[in-house]
Amino acid sequence: SAHFLFMIQLIIFSGRTHERNLAWGDSLRLWESAYAVNPKSYHTMYNYGYELSLKQRYTEAEAVMRPIGNPRTDGPSNTFVYSMVLFNLKQCNRANFLLDEAFRVIEENRQEGGPRNTESHLSRTESNLLVAKAHCTDDLNERGRILYSAVEKDQTNEYAIQLATNFMQKMQQMEEIKRGNL
Repeated sequence: SAHFLFMIQLIIFSGRTHERNLAWGDSLRLWESAYAVNPKSYHTMYNYGYELSLKQRYTEAEAVMRPIGNPRTDGPSNTFVYSMVLFNLKQCNRANFLLDEAFRVIEENRQEGGPRNTESHLSRTESNLLVAKAHCTDDLNERGRILYSAVEKDQTNEYAIQLATNFMQKMQQMEEIKRGNL
């Protein structure tokens, strides 16, 4: 009977191990599992929401990230991804409100200083926020200025550089079309 109980226990633990291996094999499943275990962790909310947004499950991502979208909750870095989710949900008014607040928090953090508020970290965050702001800007001239500012704030931000470069190329193509050269 002890041998039988040991075998049952071994089968159960093997099943749980297999389940955990599946979760670790896919980042969305991993963070979904972590969120199910600890839905109040800001770190888990961010990563699960981010993974949902990568899968274009924006409505779910918005619901998961809503508690950390405000830059005063866990810092302005989270506001970037949350704002991009809102952009994809066509909620730029909400995104712009949060982005404006995030820029204020960055300025407060600059004044405060400290190890978490280094200029390189704040510049990267500000650059990312400017990219999100550009997405929610309809005026093409303004979008170009914002993307330029994003690159200027952090010249190592490859995402901002790529978007600014793509935007400039599209603007040049539009100009060529207007001139009748294409």
